[in-house]
Amino acid sequence: MDKIRVYIYGLMTDQRRGIIAFLAKIVLRICSYAYWLLLKFSYIVMRLSGIKRLDCPVVSVGNITMGGTGKTPFVEMLAAHLTRKGKKVGILIRGYGADEVKLLKEKLPNVSISVGRDRVKKGRELQARNKVDVVLMDDGFQHRRLKRDIDIVLIDGTNPFGNGVLLPRGILREPVNSLDRAGIIVVNKSDMSPDGLKRVDDMMHDLNISAPMVESRYILEGIYRIDENIKANEAVNIDRFANRGVGIMSSIANPGYFKWMMKENGAKIVDEISYPDHHDYTAAEIMSSMSRLRSSGAEAILVTEKDAVKIRPIAGELMKGSQVEMLPFWAVSIKVEILKGKEEFFGRLHRLLHI
Repeated sequence: MDKIRVYIYGLMTDQRRGIIAFLAKIVLRICSYAYWLLLKFSYIVMRLSGIKRLDCPVVSVGNITMGGTGKTPFVEMLAAHLTRKGKKVGILIRGYGADEVKLLKEKLPNVSISVGRDRVKKGRELQARNKVDVVLMDDGFQHRRLKRDIDIVLIDGTNPFGNGVLLPRGILREPVNSLDRAGIIVVNKSDMSPDGLKRVDDMMHDLNISAPMVESRYILEGIYRIDENIKANEAVNIDRFANRGVGIMSSIANPGYFKWMMKENGAKIVDEISYPDHHDYTAAEIMSSMSRLRSSGAEAILVTEKDAVKIRPIAGELMKGSQVEMLPFWAVSIKVEILKGKEEFFGRLHRLLHI
């Protein structure tokens, strides 16, 4: 199944060539028209069924492309910020990737998190059970049945709109002009790709989209061993691997940015292994990956925190029974930093929530 997903993603991102790929792309293009019709129909049904409200402000964090924009880390940043400001925060998350839910619960122990596809039902449960002041809706831009007070839309600065075609021929979940519904547009990973920033800016000008554009990036807080009882707030500096070979392993939508960020922070990368987004690792895969990275000269393996929550229990069991010395896994702790437009972004948010 993973091989099929990887192949189709290669078609969607125009990485596949040849006659078979050409024919497959034609089929996917036809499917994109069907997807567009289905999208229109679903929005008509939503309007007819009525927009539902909660009794507290709802902040939606979403995107218009498939994966890789950083919605969940952004939600984490917002939740931590609002909690520091004295707000009782609740998070609605669909839970497509259980890894993201586990990570949010680890990083935000004092925030109420409700998981489920029905955002209206889960939002009402969250209010009744936890008496929250504000609800953050992760991946909420397409879920228009629940009234939101502001739509924050994230765009991946390294690949803003793909080839500009809707799923499944491209990576767009909605046409680009749907950004006219956005209250704030955040171009994430803007530090890696100035060209991406210009592409977004040109698009907003061409479509006369008036929402303010904010730039953000990830900054590295540190690294910590995932096979020890160490939390992110006890992380050490990545400098310890400046002159020692490390491998990187991930199952995220944009592994290229992860690799670039590690290099920018001084890691000496000898090899990398990428699995499909939200991949569930097996013990055999971890052992196989470890063997390959060790043979490449790696003394340790760097993984994202999203991967760490899945690898930790498996690695722990392997350490107990393995006759082979295990390479240590280190989780990379990151946080979102707003580079440009910070005052306007938080100003809007604070006015909305009366902070």
